[in-house]
Amino acid sequence: MNLRNYFIIYIYYFKGDYILMKRTFQPSKIKLKRVHGFRKRMATKDGRKIISNRRKKKRNRICK
Repeated sequence: MNLRNYFIIYIYYFKGDYILMKRTFQPSKIKLKRVHGFRKRMATKDGRKIISNRRKKKRNRICK
């Protein structure tokens, strides 16, 4: 078990009750691909530049 996956924040209120707060980062593969994906990069001139530079550096992963 990874502690990061089970990290929970407890807040103590006046009454003595504990409430559970969920993690602020809720990962989504779809959102990640839409912002940083290959198709998004190829859609703009600057994005194509990024891919070109990463290919020149021989990166294994061109984009997310």
